[in-house]
Amino acid sequence: MPRNDSGNDRARPVPEPPAPPASPASGRREDRAVVLPKGFALMLFGVTLLAGGIMAIGLLLALEVRPRQGTAAARMLLDRDQTPPVHDPHAAPWGELVEYDVEFEKPDEYAAVPSGTNSPTRWFLGGSSKAQFERLALAAGLSSAQVADLLSPNRCVAASNGLWIVPSRELLFDLKPESRRAICGELAKFPENFNYAFPYCYRREALDRWFNHSGLSADTVELAKRFLYQRGQAVCLSDSIELMNRVPNAHERLRLQKTLSRQAGVVMKLRIRPESDIGALMAYWGRGYHVKDCRPLLESLARLPEGGNLDIVHLLPPFARRRLYSYPPPPRNPNDPIRDCHWTSMNFFLENPDDRFAEKDYVVAKLAEEYTQIARPCQLGDLVFWLDGDEVAVHSAVFIAHDIVFTKNGGNYMQPWTLMRLDDLLAVYPREEPLKMVCYRSKLH
Repeated sequence: MPRNDSGNDRARPVPEPPAPPASPASGRREDRAVVLPKGFALMLFGVTLLAGGIMAIGLLLALEVRPRQGTAAARMLLDRDQTPPVHDPHAAPWGELVEYDVEFEKPDEYAAVPSGTNSPTRWFLGGSSKAQFERLALAAGLSSAQVADLLSPNRCVAASNGLWIVPSRELLFDLKPESRRAICGELAKFPENFNYAFPYCYRREALDRWFNHSGLSADTVELAKRFLYQRGQAVCLSDSIELMNRVPNAHERLRLQKTLSRQAGVVMKLRIRPESDIGALMAYWGRGYHVKDCRPLLESLARLPEGGNLDIVHLLPPFARRRLYSYPPPPRNPNDPIRDCHWTSMNFFLENPDDRFAEKDYVVAKLAEEYTQIARPCQLGDLVFWLDGDEVAVHSAVFIAHDIVFTKNGGNYMQPWTLMRLDDLLAVYPREEPLKMVCYRSKLH
């Protein structure tokens, strides 16, 4: 396992506590809490990074072909031994689906080579005293010697609002998974610790997919896995600064950054056979004003001797069809509306997006006026909100079919509009306590 030990990691004086970091272009989801008036079940999250317009990913739907380096395309990675699942058309109203599980990487245009220049990691613990941190660290399994080093004058400074600590590189490398989980969980409570509040994450049961076909060396993959810890149903990585410090090769650091940025997704097709019930399929997929465009497509495939597969993008309303598998461009105007998950969900059936959905009060008003709460999503266009223990909606998405939703994970321009499985989506918003799901159906569509 390679270790970049160039440079001495001896205790150094702690600088003045830095100001809260500006939103970094990390490509990870970033949200801010927005408190709504009392009496409504949802308190929506916004985002601090803005997005506007669209940049196409340029996905290649022939899954054996990967986009060339240097294009705006995200890699689509599918295990070549995997047979895409086909669902029984008689068991569900959406018909016979052919699904491909893929991973999207950050486009080359949005990837920058991490410096790997022995940058220090800083921890902030709001409202904590040294005695409180000592109890926390010992309970997390750190040794007395490790705690004493963390609280030494060269590593720890008490500010008016809490503690700033510069942990040693050795400690960051040597933390046991359970200790890392406990420490990172505490650091995640404070937005000053961006990498801990918004870690790289992936669904625990699909961990191998995170690094599969990555082009990374076995040593780098092993090194990265040393920094992983569990949060809820997700596997997370927060100590990316120290990880990059230990990868000496610039190309390898770039590949590692792109690999960590991977987001699980789904490419889905509808299988049409000569005997398919087009009327029943239209009853499910023919919602919204674009219904006139759907039937001719389905009927044309049904007339073929063996039928055919239709990419699901052709059956979605224009708003989703124009954005699916695409990234927004970087923001140009800081006053642009925040086009995040809620803006995306509420605009799903609209031909022309309504930017008032970037305003929390407008979202709340429209939910109360035009939607009915339902027990579970089972119809194209149903809205799904996930609430934490404080009844704060940390995310929303649009139900498409089976266990798949249309989603934009935060307002960060490095997050695409995509289709995801529910389990994969929940891993993007890891919580120790399960999130509560609340569902709505439009009265108008």
